Amino acid sequence: TCDLMLTSTEEALSNDFDLQIMSNPAQDRLHWEFSETFLAGPYPQEIDRISIFNSRGKVVKTGNSESHNLDVGDLPNGLYFLEILTRDEKVLEKFLILR
Repeated sequence: TCDLMLTSTEEALSNDFDLQIMSNPAQDRLHWEFSETFLAGPYPQEIDRISIFNSRGKVVKTGNSESHNLDVGDLPNGLYFLEILTRDEKVLEKFLILR
C-alpha cells in the first residue's frame, strides 16, 4: 500500500516552518533545524510526528521531536522525504541518502 501520495513537492512544502536539513545528502544520520520563529515565535509549533518515506511513499522510519535527528544508517541509498506534522501544519522536505 502507498502511505503517502505526493503529486508535487510545491503543494506539500510550508514556508512557515523554515526547516533546513543540515545533512543533505545524508550518510548515517539525518539532522534538521527549525527557525527560532518556529520554535519560540508568537505561535510556537509542537511536533506531533516525524516520518521518513521512501520514493514509493512507504513509511520507512519514524521518530520523535526531541532529537532533531534520526539514524538513517540502515536505509539504502536513494531519495526520501522527511515529513513533520504539527497540530496545524505539515511540511515535507526531500533529501538523499548517499554513501
